[in-house]
Amino acid sequence: QKKVDLFFVKTIIFENYLKGRKRSLWISVSNDLKYDAIRDLKDIGAHRIDVHALNKFKYAKISSSVNNNVKKGVIFSTYSALIGESQSTGGKYKSRLKQLLHWCGEDFDGVIVFDECHKAKNLCPVGSSKPTKTGLTALELQNKLPKARVVYASATGASEPRNMAYMVRLGIWGAGTPFASFNDFITAVEKRGVGAMEVVAMDMKLRGMYIARQLSFHGVSFKIEEVALSDEFKKVYDQSVELWVEAMQKFTEAAELIDAESRMKKTMWGQFWSAHQRFFKYLCIASKVNHAVVVAREAIKYGKCVVIGLQSTGEARTLEQLERDDGELSDFVSTAK
Repeated sequence: QKKVDLFFVKTIIFENYLKGRKRSLWISVSNDLKYDAIRDLKDIGAHRIDVHALNKFKYAKISSSVNNNVKKGVIFSTYSALIGESQSTGGKYKSRLKQLLHWCGEDFDGVIVFDECHKAKNLCPVGSSKPTKTGLTALELQNKLPKARVVYASATGASEPRNMAYMVRLGIWGAGTPFASFNDFITAVEKRGVGAMEVVAMDMKLRGMYIARQLSFHGVSFKIEEVALSDEFKKVYDQSVELWVEAMQKFTEAAELIDAESRMKKTMWGQFWSAHQRFFKYLCIASKVNHAVVVAREAIKYGKCVVIGLQSTGEARTLEQLERDDGELSDFVSTAK
């Protein structure tokens, strides 16, 4: 899938190069992809297009002799390099963003590719957290180069509506659209849930601005494995049920002791049953781990590649914990706590 995405990126860059737009920006997550870009551009006949790493340039004009007079080609940058700044006090180009803006020029109408663009997703954060520098820089780059042709490439770009804040070129919100601002858009979408996001995706496809592909399932076989529960696990499950029954009784008694009002009770029981559901969800997942290991080892014996999908990674809870502890984790983050 990633290989296919990169192929589309390179063909877009090549097409624009052939049409006279000789400068392009490619922003991604890893410097290693630069070498893939060089190889694959040659494979499609675009060997004349040079790929330059932004982090290798000195903090000066990119087109100057200090930086080997780079006047055209692709400048490849990681998101971390994009927000880089010079530590020296002198010089006009103290940030990578300023370097890129000068190199592109005000009338730049070439391509800007935000590969793995979900890295810029926290432009509109939840709660008291602040927008990330990456998100703000990605937004500023687009705003300062209004004529640029922008491509967003991501596997998870629109899974969460709030993460679309940096996608200002979609034309879904702003002047001349039904939503005056991104906040208006997000309010309308979040009220209606997943269904609204599906409608947004359909509308984007109809307007030709959204391409979503998936790998073919040709030749794929499907099998459900039945996992027999051990006596030990059954005992753990029964004890867990007893624990939660006792906890429910204690919560009920506590609510009566403090004479909790109805709103407080509603919040309390909401959190209680939410934790209850998560606990048993992960307990059920735990019961399958040993069998999954057996199946995986059996597959490896036959030379197969094993891929294990995790439907819940605990990312949100981990990020909350990091925010509370100033970026440090002192203990394992449990989503069932």
